[in-house]
Amino acid sequence: MSIRVDRRTFLVSSLAAALASRISKADSNQVNPPVLQITEIISGNRIPDEYATYYKVETNTSSWFYIARRKESKNQKVTFAVCDAEDKKQGRLFPKSNDPTTPVAMVDASGAGLNGVYKIYDKGDSYDASFIMSPLMSIPKHTEVSSNFLFNMDQPLRKMPPALITALNNNGTEVMIAGNIQDSYYRLYPGWKTEDENRKNDSSKPWIEKVNGQWIDNRKHSNTAGFYLPDFKKIVAPQKYTKYATDDIVNQADSKDWLQSLVFHEIGHALDYLKNPVYSDYDSFIKAYEKDMAKIPSEEEEKVGYFLRNRREPFAELVGALLGGLLPSSTARILNNFPEASEHIRKNVLPQYGYSISEEDVRKNIYPAYRLQKEASKMVSSIYDYRNKDIQYDQLCC
Repeated sequence: MSIRVDRRTFLVSSLAAALASRISKADSNQVNPPVLQITEIISGNRIPDEYATYYKVETNTSSWFYIARRKESKNQKVTFAVCDAEDKKQGRLFPKSNDPTTPVAMVDASGAGLNGVYKIYDKGDSYDASFIMSPLMSIPKHTEVSSNFLFNMDQPLRKMPPALITALNNNGTEVMIAGNIQDSYYRLYPGWKTEDENRKNDSSKPWIEKVNGQWIDNRKHSNTAGFYLPDFKKIVAPQKYTKYATDDIVNQADSKDWLQSLVFHEIGHALDYLKNPVYSDYDSFIKAYEKDMAKIPSEEEEKVGYFLRNRREPFAELVGALLGGLLPSSTARILNNFPEASEHIRKNVLPQYGYSISEEDVRKNIYPAYRLQKEASKMVSSIYDYRNKDIQYDQLCC
């Protein structure tokens, strides 16, 4: 479908689709489940320690009902229903149901800052509160993550064009999250652990540098916030990884904006690999990319050195930017320096996945200086200064 790139459109359309797809009535006399709202978020010492938050739900009755969200999760089931047992027994909360597969209520999750709905099911002696994650999300049984990390990785996927998510799902693509490097990269590639142990970071060197005319990434695998692994068709992100040239552990679970940027970049890689040969190997993209590279002044190369190592990375970053999911400074950096490659993707690639956007819409909703070079240079050096804005730039995903 053709859409404008206002991300609110994705949020509203996703919610509308979820509410419109209420499960068909098993009985013609059955009442449609009410659509309720979250009215309060409760945390801290007011709730049991194992829970991160309680969401108070307006039940339209005198009875109380909460959705509880655990702090940690070994799977995608992190929420539970909390209510008075007598209210449940007497049917004072929701219409009684003998069908545990049909929701008795739908809860709009926007009051919790989430795009989506909770479905409430009657399990006989209790209720179940279920938040349906993206079909791409995966948590292996051998690991555990915080619920914030799970939700902050899931939510960006809801802002993607539905046709793109469908194509990735049909292709077997997964977004696999894990608690740490050992449960993610090293488990998939045991050899990476040996490589990292035998390789030491040099704190005197930047993570990306130009050596003999080539841009070199000095990081170890353990210094990287996320990868797309084409061998497994997986976007892989550990909750915790090691900051470059230090022993500091970075916990990215609560970095909502950063994680959105990570997910959009890695989705760009996954889209690239939907074709064989991959999109970034098409002659038309290579010509556009090389044309852009030839125009980057040597004194400006440091800003985009990572994207000059190979054409896979700028392709992924450009997809993420045009979908409207990157940090503002990252968006400005990539769109300002690779306008021809960006146009190739905008015109020839993204429309194949239900996403058509004009130059004017890019300027209106994503980057005001798109393909306006004089204005762009001014904006990049002021409003969109990547050195000041991208606090996680040193941990760029791959």
